[in-house]
Amino acid sequence: MLTFDIIIALVNALTISRLDYCNSILVGVYDIFVAAARCTQRRGARLIAQRLKFDSNSSTICDVLHYLPIGNTLSVKLSAYVFNSLRNLVPSYLMDI
Repeated sequence: MLTFDIIIALVNALTISRLDYCNSILVGVYDIFVAAARCTQRRGARLIAQRLKFDSNSSTICDVLHYLPIGNTLSVKLSAYVFNSLRNLVPSYLMDI
């Protein structure tokens, strides 16, 4: 049996950190790939919040765990890149794009 603290650490280390790390490659791809990432995020949130399979999970993700849904995370990260590149706060290879 895993304790609650270990479940949180495992979900954050194995899923949420990977989704945050590589979510910028999902910009402009087919919705099926974004849906797979969204499903992974929901499953991790369900483990942390200890919800059943068919319980509503959308309010848990935003209100309790303070995670942004994957679609919103993509737009926030892209907006931050654009904002920083307009102010010359990013490396030169990003400013050239």
